[in-house]
Amino acid sequence: MEIGLGTLGPDAVTVGAAILPLADFFARGGRRAETGAETAGEQPAWATTVRERTAH
Repeated sequence: MEIGLGTLGPDAVTVGAAILPLADFFARGGRRAETGAETAGEQPAWATTVRERTAH
């Protein structure tokens, strides 16, 4: 395993935060979330993406 220095600099947190809603949007096929999905107990699509990436 190799750990390297990031190249985003001070914008790393901002870019990372911006990716979360984008991942959710694209996971839904570029469609808006249906109303009531969050209240029905469904997790947002980005949560699955984050969980899959942390499993590696």
